[in-house]
Amino acid sequence: MEKQVIECVVDSYKRLNNSSMGNPTYEFTTTTGCKYKTKPNISDAYKVHHGMIGKPVRFTVRNNKIEGID
Repeated sequence: MEKQVIECVVDSYKRLNNSSMGNPTYEFTTTTGCKYKTKPNISDAYKVHHGMIGKPVRFTVRNNKIEGID
């Protein structure tokens, strides 16, 4: 599947268990109710912060997993 760029507003996010390499993973819920999880071991997982809630963000998604956060 090809990459998609999804522009959305974050409603909430949840910290999941760390990956096997010890990196954080998250699940985001958008205001439209869609849920996306970060791909394990992406460096963009370190960009996640509470100030993202209610703000527009751009996710790069492949196979329903976030590969990039802008």
